[in-house]
Amino acid sequence: MQLVLEKRAERSNTIALVSPLIAIGLTIVTMSILFAILGKNPIAALGVYFIDPLTDSYSLQEIAVKATPLVMIAIGLSLWYLANVWNIGPKDNSWSRRRRSWLAVKTQGTDAGPWVMPAMLLLGAAGGALYALIPALCKVRFGASEFSSA
Repeated sequence: MQLVLEKRAERSNTIALVSPLIAIGLTIVTMSILFAILGKNPIAALGVYFIDPLTDSYSLQEIAVKATPLVMIAIGLSLWYLANVWNIGPKDNSWSRRRRSWLAVKTQGTDAGPWVMPAMLLLGAAGGALYALIPALCKVRFGASEFSSA
């Protein structure tokens, strides 16, 4: 028997709505089984993962801190995909993060003033532009693919 993949004529709205719920449900079931195998109470363990972070203001701040780079990467990638350009290496954005972090570390604890934030943005943009210059030059000079291997 041969497996043949065919594109659907139209997308099912029901499947589009139910698929994420099925994925979440299967994740919770799998996590519960793994916690039970480890000898932990699955309900208490899932509470630590899903409920406890939402009950403390410090935890909410930490969620925002951890989610912000992911949201920024997602927005950037969506713009790439809308422009029909592919970017496989969003972690390459770490170059611009490193430039911003350097300035933040160097000015921490000093009376640097309001220029630090705009300078951090400029350093991040410059770091990202310099890093993007490498595949751009290879594309222009050698016709190389700009796909990065993440």
